[in-house]
Amino acid sequence: MEWESEWFKLTDDLPEESQQERVVETETMESEKKSDMPDEIPILPLEDNVLFPELVMPWVVHGEKWVKLINDAVLGDKMVGVLAVRPRKEETPGDLTSSDFYDVGVVGRISRMLKLPEEAVQILVFGLAKFRILDWVRWDPYP
Repeated sequence: MEWESEWFKLTDDLPEESQQERVVETETMESEKKSDMPDEIPILPLEDNVLFPELVMPWVVHGEKWVKLINDAVLGDKMVGVLAVRPRKEETPGDLTSSDFYDVGVVGRISRMLKLPEEAVQILVFGLAKFRILDWVRWDPYP
C-alpha cells in the first residue's frame, strides 16, 4: 500500500486574522460577563487553594453557615464570590474577619450541588471573572 504524500500536509498558510478583531471579541466577551455580575455577592472562603476564571473546581463545603450560603446561592442566581483566605498564625477555627481575606477573588457560578451528611455539600464551581472587594456590606448570616 502506498501512502499519499499529502495526507498529513502541514502548512503555514493560515488565514490571517486581524489582531484588532481578536481584541474586540475579547472585550465584548468580558463586557457580557461583567454585565451579568451582581453588585453584591456572598463571599465563600477558600483555604489552601485558588479559583481562576475559566476554570472548574470541585469543592466540599463544611459548616452550617457556609452550607446556608450555598443553598441561598443555588436558589438565587447561583453566583458566589470566591476569596482565598490569608494564612493564619493560629490554627484555631475562629470566625473570619475582613482582614483574613485577600482583596481579589473570582466570581463563580455553582453548576452542580450534592448534599452530603453532617452539614456538608459538594459543589462544582465555574470561575467566571475576577473581582475586587470594594466594601464589606454585611457579615450576618454570612459575608
